[in-house]
Amino acid sequence: MLMGATAGGEVTSLMSTRCPYLRSLRLCLTVVDGDDVSIRSGSLHSLSLRLLGTRRLEVVAPILDNLYLCNTIDDEVCVSAPKLAELAWRGAAYYPYHLHRFDGVGRCLRLLDIDIGAGSVVASLLRKFDEAHGLKLAISMPREITAYESFLNETNKMPKCKILTVSLSWNQHGSAPVVLHILRSCSSVKRVSIQLYDYSGCSSVISNLFLPF
Repeated sequence: MLMGATAGGEVTSLMSTRCPYLRSLRLCLTVVDGDDVSIRSGSLHSLSLRLLGTRRLEVVAPILDNLYLCNTIDDEVCVSAPKLAELAWRGAAYYPYHLHRFDGVGRCLRLLDIDIGAGSVVASLLRKFDEAHGLKLAISMPREITAYESFLNETNKMPKCKILTVSLSWNQHGSAPVVLHILRSCSSVKRVSIQLYDYSGCSSVISNLFLPF
């Protein structure tokens, strides 16, 4: 369901009573009146959410394997998914660690895919996991020195990973030091892919460098 508007209770009802055996769900919705959204499912394996206007999101899915969240939720995110193996967090927005909880989620993932942007505080998310076989970082670095120093502090400790993918703009300020810092923080990596994008007119990869270790 894409590009619609609904009440939060309708989304909750959709999962709990109308589609009890749904295995995959993709929602891009505006939630009217700022309602909370609760998704409880014993059958979901894959869930992709972009919810505008909701204050609180709850996901309880005991066999969920893949979760994609575009961080447009105003306040609280609570995820209970003990089988979760792949997590993507999009939006490069502020990450309030005390309001965003991953209860019962293991500390090792198959894939962790996150944005690191101008307003992003990602340390608390990165440190929730000890290991990710694949780690993908999309980096958008502002020019302010304070933001750069904050980025260095937040990414000083990274999950152990085997495959690291870093994507950033080819003309981004401080690209080389950013990449070197990430590589130093990921000492266990065996393969690195560095993707340089051109955002001036079209979004495309202009360079893709693979480095075996």
